[in-house]
Amino acid sequence: MSTIWRIIGFCMVGMVGVMMSGCRLVKAPASPYEAWIPPSNDKTQQTVDPSWTEIRQQRTETNLALALMDLADIALRNSPSTREAWENARSSQASVDQAASAVYPQLTATGTGTRQKTTANVSSDESDYLTYGPGLQLSWLVYNFGGRAAAIEGANQLMFKSNYLFNKAIQDLLLAVAKNYYNLHSAQETLDAAQKTVDDARASLDAVKHKFEAGLAARPDVLQAQATYDSSIYTLESARGNIESARAMLAQSLGLSSDTPFTIAPPTDVFPTDFTRDQVSVLIETALKRRPDVASMRANVHAREAYIQVQSAALWPSLNVSGSANRNGFQYYDDAHTQDMNNNVYMATLTASWTLFDGYSNLSKKRQAEADARAAREQLRSTEINASADVWTRYYAYQTAIRKLNSSQTYLDSSQASYDVTFAGYQSGLKGVLDLLQAQSTVSDARSKWISSKAALFNALADLSYSTGNLQVKDLRGTK
Repeated sequence: MSTIWRIIGFCMVGMVGVMMSGCRLVKAPASPYEAWIPPSNDKTQQTVDPSWTEIRQQRTETNLALALMDLADIALRNSPSTREAWENARSSQASVDQAASAVYPQLTATGTGTRQKTTANVSSDESDYLTYGPGLQLSWLVYNFGGRAAAIEGANQLMFKSNYLFNKAIQDLLLAVAKNYYNLHSAQETLDAAQKTVDDARASLDAVKHKFEAGLAARPDVLQAQATYDSSIYTLESARGNIESARAMLAQSLGLSSDTPFTIAPPTDVFPTDFTRDQVSVLIETALKRRPDVASMRANVHAREAYIQVQSAALWPSLNVSGSANRNGFQYYDDAHTQDMNNNVYMATLTASWTLFDGYSNLSKKRQAEADARAAREQLRSTEINASADVWTRYYAYQTAIRKLNSSQTYLDSSQASYDVTFAGYQSGLKGVLDLLQAQSTVSDARSKWISSKAALFNALADLSYSTGNLQVKDLRGTK
């Protein structure tokens, strides 16, 4: 008797706790024009953020210049995006286990305790008794026309989809690291080029001032050379700012705080150039086999087709086996004495159930599953078409980048030679100040085009590898 009252008391305490917790429910902002003030129990406003503390504690673990492969390794260890995709895949694994659990019987343990007392009246006698006892209940789906197997297959296909999306997250991360690495390297080279432009502008300004002091140049020539020099200083400061922005983007893809110190090693300038037009078709076929986004769409189609069978099975009978075993205890109370009685109850049942009419609910679910499967197949076709177009575009972008780099190199060589000749000619009086400043502007433009062309080629190569679904750490351009 005391045990029953303890259980009742525990339940009452729980209900009071739920009611008290309701007093701390979060409310919407009080008005549409005033900022919402977080309550004191808002955990997002805690003074110590464990997630951010963990990020701040991450380091590159070396003072050496990091090659691209080193950066990719750091990113794979730290990236929240790949960890999120991994946890999603683990969630899908749990869904597979849930679907597979339908193969096994369900066994439930029960326990009951009831105290009932009825007072006497003119039509009944007084009764006072306690019933109690443990029990076991078993339920097992024996057969449902393949619906159970189809549900397991559907869960497996969704597991494939999650795993392929995890692979895609890795490829996305490698591409982001590669591009941000190339962009940072390009920003560093742009800074060096900007410094060379400043040096050239300083040399031109000194030469013009020297002639002005000798009476061989006019005051406007000095002012024009000074303006060109000041413009180069402005460009130099912009280049310094671009480096910090590029460094922050690379740190973000590495899963590091933006103020984490690190240096990078330059990439190699060796590029594969032996692609032929006939290989584009091979690359497209390779992409359709290896790209994880295409594979995930295929798995999604198979999952949708499996769920058609799940809904089809719901239109037919199912066969279930159930059973139970209970031990019942009885205690009867009266004024004279207490009487104890016990018995055991066993039951086994074989049930065939068939929903003959449900307002066409199951039939509609099957039709919906069929439409979802057809939509998923069209989505797959769209993904495959997009993949082929992506490979084609990336291939010719890479070929164009190669030709542009070669042209920019020729442009840089010729403009540098022209500037050297013009500078010497200006000092000897054979060239005017406009010739000198124009040659200086041309060589500065050539340096910029050469740097941007090289960065474009690095990015085009990474894009091409990514578009085939085969971007790996070993494919990234390392150091010299």
